[in-house]
Amino acid sequence: MKKSFLMYAGTLFCLVVFLSVSCENFLDGAGLKGRVDDQIEYANASPQKIRVECDSNFGLITSGTTLDKKVSDTFNVEFKADSSAYFAGWSAFSQSEDGTLIPLSGEYLKFEEYNTDAADGIYGASVTLLKKADNVIIRPVAFTVSPSASEGVYANVPLVLNFSIPAGEESVLNSQAISVQCGMNSLKECFYEPAFNSTRTVLTLAPDSLKLKAFISEEVKASSADVQVTFGERARIKNSAASFSLDGKRFTVTYLAETENTPPVVHDFFVTRHEISLETAKDLPDEKKFNMENISVYSSGDKEKFIQNMSSGKIWIYGEVSDDSGDIKSINIRERLVNDAIYGTKVHADLTGFDYYYYSVKLDAAKLKKDE
Repeated sequence: MKKSFLMYAGTLFCLVVFLSVSCENFLDGAGLKGRVDDQIEYANASPQKIRVECDSNFGLITSGTTLDKKVSDTFNVEFKADSSAYFAGWSAFSQSEDGTLIPLSGEYLKFEEYNTDAADGIYGASVTLLKKADNVIIRPVAFTVSPSASEGVYANVPLVLNFSIPAGEESVLNSQAISVQCGMNSLKECFYEPAFNSTRTVLTLAPDSLKLKAFISEEVKASSADVQVTFGERARIKNSAASFSLDGKRFTVTYLAETENTPPVVHDFFVTRHEISLETAKDLPDEKKFNMENISVYSSGDKEKFIQNMSSGKIWIYGEVSDDSGDIKSINIRERLVNDAIYGTKVHADLTGFDYYYYSVKLDAAKLKKDE
């Protein structure tokens, strides 16, 4: 009986082992089928083009710049930053047919950064393509500063930060997130609120030249002073898909207790009643531009010029201006009523002050503001 029992137990044991092995084989078969299906799907999938790019002002892409990748592929990207550039991360976009860059979230690409504190200035990331997107562009997130830290600059020269990607409206780059100091002294009152251009790729920190000059000469009691700009923990470049911290980034510029007042060079300037844009202004023929000299309907030679200068109330002003020091903060335009619509120059022949109007064009030349 005892022997029989042992034989029965052994039989049961063998049966259990057999069933267990059979189940494992069954599960392995299902997993294998899934893996085979995935491999077939991957093999049949079309690769998509991915561009890795950056403007040469920020540095150089040292990995491949044009890639053919499929969903689930992992690849490396590397960027050698220019000596004047500050690196903050990696970003991805889908470019529409009209060139608009649409930010891509981590749902599409996963970045695992390495060499983030690169002494050699080379920053890298391992990238996994998680989801298909059209016209993918990968860019390093970086910014440069002008003028450079080694220069002594005039007190009316703004600090200009150029970004490699547009900073969305969600970005936090105001005076609460960016501190400006000289040693332990805050210079917040010596600088205007940071301001973006229309494309939000350029941030300007413009000094109040009178206050800055006074601080350097009266407080520091010197002809120049080192000004440190530091990004705090709140400072971030944001868009609808990602956020990049600038915490701890800093630079120093030496400011002089004097201003530079050489007028900029005017390369082109005209006024017209015909609608133009920055892209189309160069193509406008001269006969559609206002005559800039004084004219009168009482002069037979000026009648056609007078008609050419007539407007229903809306005018467009175009200018192309440069300055070697790069310190054009704004362009002020003075409009003066010289000719009455009916009586020509006789009505306001003395050109008294009441017929002056003042306009100020901001740095990005996107808007025209009338100063009251």
